[in-house]
Amino acid sequence: MAYINWIAVIISLASSLILAYIWYGTGWIHKKGQQAAQEGGGSFDAGHTLKLTGWLVVMIMVLHLQMIVAERSGITDGVKFGFMCAVGYSVTALGITGQSKGRTLHGMLLDAAFMVLAMSVSGAVIGSMMARI
Repeated sequence: MAYINWIAVIISLASSLILAYIWYGTGWIHKKGQQAAQEGGGSFDAGHTLKLTGWLVVMIMVLHLQMIVAERSGITDGVKFGFMCAVGYSVTALGITGQSKGRTLHGMLLDAAFMVLAMSVSGAVIGSMMARI
């Protein structure tokens, strides 16, 4: 029976937060389009970071538990599960809630791309640190 690898969860969380800082906090994303700034993106203060950390922990734990239940491990399986988790849950939710709040397609796609990248990297980290099942 496999158990949650908390070190892998922490490393995945750190890598996702670094990606989030590069994606949103450095202003790089605003150079891609000013509309994202008007939609409330780009602030990376302590309050937003704490909220983001909470949501990322939930996503990383769901990803890890799905890999345990499916009895999968390894980098390639981790990337696949991370991609499926991001597209199946995050991107779909972003599309649904984004449309209901009147967000632009451009802003939603930028957020969706971040989630796919962050969860694929997290899956690779978790998969590489899981014991072979």
